[in-house]
Amino acid sequence: MNMIEKTTEPVCNNSLLTARDVAKRLKISRALAYQLMASGELPTVRIRSKIVRVTEVDLQEYINSCRAIRCVSLFDAKMGRGECTLPTE
Repeated sequence: MNMIEKTTEPVCNNSLLTARDVAKRLKISRALAYQLMASGELPTVRIRSKIVRVTEVDLQEYINSCRAIRCVSLFDAKMGRGECTLPTE
């Protein structure tokens, strides 16, 4: 029996979402969902060469990161700053 060493957390505990699922959850077009996935802005899991999915966890992290950027932008606007500042880690 061939054993494969696990290097990352298994995706099996996670639902895999299609671009259509992502689009519905984010209330965006499917084309925009594909753009987010293709650009790497939204991490994906590739199955074979053409099947691409997004994990629930990655989608939630993406949503949280958008909230963080929006919050910082609103703070900057209230403070009279004209630019969007990304949060530092």
